[in-house]
Amino acid sequence: VLLKDANHLIETLPHYKDTYNENEFNFYLGQAYFVRAYVFYQMARRFGGIPLVTKTISYPAESSELEIPRASEEETWDQICRDFDTAAQLLPKTSMVYGLADKYAVLAFKAEAMLYAGSVAKYNETVSGRLTGLGTKTGVRVIGFDSATAAAASVRYFKESYKAAREVMDSGQYSLYRKKWAAGDKEAMY
Repeated sequence: VLLKDANHLIETLPHYKDTYNENEFNFYLGQAYFVRAYVFYQMARRFGGIPLVTKTISYPAESSELEIPRASEEETWDQICRDFDTAAQLLPKTSMVYGLADKYAVLAFKAEAMLYAGSVAKYNETVSGRLTGLGTKTGVRVIGFDSATAAAASVRYFKESYKAAREVMDSGQYSLYRKKWAAGDKEAMY
């Protein structure tokens, strides 16, 4: 339902652009892209390549419309990266609504997601038992990365992670929690 709502907002909000000022319009559209990226990220962590549902599916529908094959793991992570980037471009530096994402929260999640993707691309082949699998209907590698693209993909995702994290750190908007931290005090450090 969350993915459907995000896709619905991405598709329909542009029809009502005149109803909102530019900042509000970008804020709500950015929230939708963030939610979609986050949902895809959580699914990709668990399943690898997933069906990339990037449009609203009307029910009832023919089974051919409802059955969306799983994308490759690399295509999935690329979509996640694009959605986080779009959300970060649209959202302001501070949220207009308490509790909703701002640009730097999105970039922090992007950094985490791309670090995860880079790690899968780099280390999946070295895990005992080699975690990989092909989609039954499509033959697409839905778990793990193709050995021909894995090394380049890992470098690309690690760079994306670094750039996003660096932008969050340089913003100065967020910092690590250190109110009770004290050098040498093991209890405070814990």
